[in-house]
Amino acid sequence: MFNEYMHLIDGQSERDTDAYVSENHPFEDFKERVLYFDTLGRTINNQISKVVQLGMYELHCDDLILNLYRKTDSLRERVLQKMSHDHQGINNKLCERYKEISSVALTSPNNTAELVDLREKVAHIESNVLVELEQELNQAAKRLVFLSDFCQFTTSEMKLNTKTFQWHAKMPSIFDEHRNIIQGKTSEYQKGLKLKRERFQEELDSYSNQVEEFFTYGNVDELPKYLKKAQGLKTKLEIAEDKIKHFNMEEKAFEWELTNYPTLGDTQEKLAPFVRLYEISMDFMDKQKTWFESPMGTHHPADIEKQVEDSLKTVSKLEKDFSDIPAAKTLVVDVRSKIEDFKDKMPIIKTLGNPSLRERHWELVSNTVGFPVKGGSETNLYKILDMGLDEYVKKFEKISETATKEHNLEKSMEFMVEEWSDKEFDITSYGETGTYTLAATDDIQSLLDDHIVKTQTMRGSPYIKPFEEQIAKWEEQLLMLQEIMDEWLKVQGTWLYFEPIFSSPDIMSQMPEEGRRFTTVDKNWRDIMKAAIVDKHVLAVLDIDRILEKLKKSSELLDLINKGLYDYLEKKRLFFPRFFFVSNAQLLEILSETKEPSRVARYLNKIFEGINALEFNDDQEITHIKSYTGEVISLTKNVSTAKARGQVDRWLADLDKQMKESLQKEFKMALSNYLDKSMKDWVDNLPSQIVTCGLQATWTAELQKVSVHSAMLLFVISLSWLAKIYLKIS
Repeated sequence: MFNEYMHLIDGQSERDTDAYVSENHPFEDFKERVLYFDTLGRTINNQISKVVQLGMYELHCDDLILNLYRKTDSLRERVLQKMSHDHQGINNKLCERYKEISSVALTSPNNTAELVDLREKVAHIESNVLVELEQELNQAAKRLVFLSDFCQFTTSEMKLNTKTFQWHAKMPSIFDEHRNIIQGKTSEYQKGLKLKRERFQEELDSYSNQVEEFFTYGNVDELPKYLKKAQGLKTKLEIAEDKIKHFNMEEKAFEWELTNYPTLGDTQEKLAPFVRLYEISMDFMDKQKTWFESPMGTHHPADIEKQVEDSLKTVSKLEKDFSDIPAAKTLVVDVRSKIEDFKDKMPIIKTLGNPSLRERHWELVSNTVGFPVKGGSETNLYKILDMGLDEYVKKFEKISETATKEHNLEKSMEFMVEEWSDKEFDITSYGETGTYTLAATDDIQSLLDDHIVKTQTMRGSPYIKPFEEQIAKWEEQLLMLQEIMDEWLKVQGTWLYFEPIFSSPDIMSQMPEEGRRFTTVDKNWRDIMKAAIVDKHVLAVLDIDRILEKLKKSSELLDLINKGLYDYLEKKRLFFPRFFFVSNAQLLEILSETKEPSRVARYLNKIFEGINALEFNDDQEITHIKSYTGEVISLTKNVSTAKARGQVDRWLADLDKQMKESLQKEFKMALSNYLDKSMKDWVDNLPSQIVTCGLQATWTAELQKVSVHSAMLLFVISLSWLAKIYLKIS
């Protein structure tokens, strides 16, 4: 009877409920759980019999039913506590949101921008946010109705419930108060805007009057004062532009017509040429002071001349703009006069202000004028003019020109050295030899050729004397580098050709003298590359000990090796003429296969046109030869490669001899079997070369039986013989 309530008795319902209320679930889910426990409790209390008859006994269940009922009541209360706690939390959040809305709506804006922003915010709240809050308040009311049926709220909870619904009721009055604030502030700021616009117009009028004062300024000595005042007024006009933007923003907010202020544009237009005149004039004055006081050569004459010409051009144009303003025109004329006066000093600046002048050139200047003149920080344009050196300009021009050309040569030489400073060789590892080779030297050789030509051209210049020793040493380095590069690449090309050849012990044993020479070359090569890989900079090779001497010695040895190799190969070809059919590289590879005769097979088709492969027995003896088509001929006598003791040419010569003898034997056997077998069997069982020779020999023998003069008979016999062959084959 109590089986269906075991979950209450064994505590499973308590554990499930504790887990359930620790999680977040919708209010409706909690509501179903409360109703479930409420129904379950009433069922237990009302429908279960309190007394059960068991024969002569009665089982009283009052205590058990009471305990089960209390458990359902306890479980229901746990869920209700969770629901009430969540309900109060949601109410608190609703109150906070209403409070925040109230705070925003009752804010007093400090300016028009804040007023516009506040108005838009509150409008959004009324049309959107309040609708959402009202929906949430309806849900709160439903929760409150349900909870009121099952639990009793505390005083603080009741106050919170009341406060939540009171906030909504207070909203209309809060928005009414907000509208009063907005209306009052709008009126206040509109009055303020009108007043500010009136004052601003007065401010603009005062700026316009200030511009008129510039029409009376004409003293060149007062230029700093004029510039400061003009720049100050320019700044004020820029601030006025920002004010107009702000006024227009407020006017737009109040839905007024936007106000234009033409006075501002007119004032700025009038002021602009004066500001330009003062700025250009003062810029020149400041630079002129710097040019006079700086040591000669600090500023390049070309830069000074350009700035003087630009200033003169601009001032001359402004002179036309101020033609109707006497005072300003006088000022422009004075400024132009100062610029022209300074321009007259450009010849002495171009000569003695040349940055290329060195101490030796100042000695020439001193000799020219007859008294000592020093360059450097002690000499500026003021001192030059005080000494009256501008009278010697014509004589100084030659000195300055010489200094410039010498300096250009010096810079060219420095540039060449700089170009080589980061130029490096591309050195790559060469296979598994443990050494390296040069790669991609075209750009280095191109640069080297270009610099040698430039250096030799510079040496021929009449202005190279101060650097003659330096340029001669540089040329020597470049020529040395060129010679090293030529020898290096020459040796590398030949070394790369011989390295795989002399890496074969067989070749070394067959050419002992050349092998010793190559060992010397190889050691030199590895030493040079080992040093080069340490510092890859191109010019660093000049410091490698005896590099050119080693390369030249290696080149001589390689020439001797090449000659010895040629003689060796020629000797082998004369002994075995079929070697003339293969290249030097192929022949060397063939001769190096002293221990593995089978590897020579890949060159057989070049030595013996009809042989494609060889068959060896266990004793490395050649027993058969094969053609491309798979035809096999057994040698009459095996060719022993071991007896040749590594001399490939000797066993190849034996093979040549045995090939001929074997073919002769096969041919003789074919002729003797010709009449005994059918033509088809005869052709099928013989190599094609033997078949061809046999047919030709048989045909020739038949013809010899006929008189040479019986031409018609000869023709008939030929046709008859061919028909016979055809019939035998078919």
